[in-house]
Amino acid sequence: MTKPDIQNLTFRKLTTHDLDSIVSLQQEIIEHLGPGENEFITHRNREDFKKLLTPPSGLYGCFDGDKLIAQMAYDLPTERHAGTYPEFKPLLPAEKLIVFEAILVDPAYRGHGLMRRMMAHTEKVLQDKTPERVCSIMKIAYDNPASWISAMNHGMSITKIGIDPDDGGKVFYLEKTAHTQKTTGIGPSKRVQIKNILTHGGTCYQYMEHLMAHGYIGTVFDKTNKELIFVQPQNCLSNNKVRFPFSHTR
Repeated sequence: MTKPDIQNLTFRKLTTHDLDSIVSLQQEIIEHLGPGENEFITHRNREDFKKLLTPPSGLYGCFDGDKLIAQMAYDLPTERHAGTYPEFKPLLPAEKLIVFEAILVDPAYRGHGLMRRMMAHTEKVLQDKTPERVCSIMKIAYDNPASWISAMNHGMSITKIGIDPDDGGKVFYLEKTAHTQKTTGIGPSKRVQIKNILTHGGTCYQYMEHLMAHGYIGTVFDKTNKELIFVQPQNCLSNNKVRFPFSHTR
């Protein structure tokens, strides 16, 4: 298969005139989902996408020529529980949040950092228009490392692990505050290998749940060792008091 040329891509806000392309891209992705990956994306119909195209939510698209190859849904909530994942309960009020709801990339264009590029482009456009929205949040399926690694490479940190009330699946919740450097930590880091997340999901889930309950956040993906690194932010003082009931997952 010929590798796609990703040097001259264009980005723009999508409208109802793009509905056919929007629906077709989702269908293309669904057809390429592997076993156990069906919950990685929300299956939307045409009417669902129309709602997403209605402010304060919206969609940005990435085009290779006239072909839509990636799309990103977002919400600019105005109320605490409107699009802010009520079970997440971010500390900032809804009016300061950008919610990244879904990112879809054409399978033929994967492996080129398009998810990260879409996030960076959409976030910049929205923050330029609404500078009061200083924090981006999203949730990603726990067993979809490709997506949460891309989000972390964009600068997001995993701050909560939980159960998605929509489908009962395990999810990570991620945050990124504008104009701040990546979180640094104190004390030793805690590491979790990606292969253990995928093959020992229950044990790893409990371990990471415990870490985050004691103030740890996932800040870095170590590509060389394929490990998710957790640290305690510098303003957390309980580092030396934490006891871990689960075996180290490295």
